[in-house]
Amino acid sequence: GRGRRAAVLGGAALAAVLALLLATDVKRGFVAPADPALVAAIRALPKDAVVAGFSDDLNFSPLLTNRSTLFNRELAVGYHAGYFRPLMARVNDLRDAVLTHDPAVLAGILERYRIDLLVVPRAMLADPRIPRFYRGLFGPDLAAREAAAASGGPTALARFASECMAGSYSYDVALQAGCLIGAARAAPR
Repeated sequence: GRGRRAAVLGGAALAAVLALLLATDVKRGFVAPADPALVAAIRALPKDAVVAGFSDDLNFSPLLTNRSTLFNRELAVGYHAGYFRPLMARVNDLRDAVLTHDPAVLAGILERYRIDLLVVPRAMLADPRIPRFYRGLFGPDLAAREAAAASGGPTALARFASECMAGSYSYDVALQAGCLIGAARAAPR
């Protein structure tokens, strides 16, 4: 009857008001890369190049550069185990590559994924810590891994970075993976 119709209309009006309030809370704006020069450098790579690293700007790489990116934080969403498990294996391998002191581990991971360019925060070379934006991808043992990396002298990545520099940007450095592999293979054991 009439009471039921009033309740339905009242509920619909309340839902419309709530939807309007929620819609006004949406953040408007476009998030852009922090360093357009880095994005341009990635775009200038050969079409089949593979880029990897722990840079926030790599979130833009697939869309703005049309270059393969080993992983990025924005696409690390676990909707499907068949996608997410291999993605997390790549993430964990790259974590191991940037935190290791063993040149063979660094070279092996870069070779396994056929990485051409490795992009990491400049600060990571002096202080081997995974950037805040990526920390949620790792388990509770990350701090212990970082402490071990920091206590053992320069990481393999830090040892070879200066000779393999492809570019230096606002926050990040881009390193030629082929150079890193060669330097790591030539390093004394």
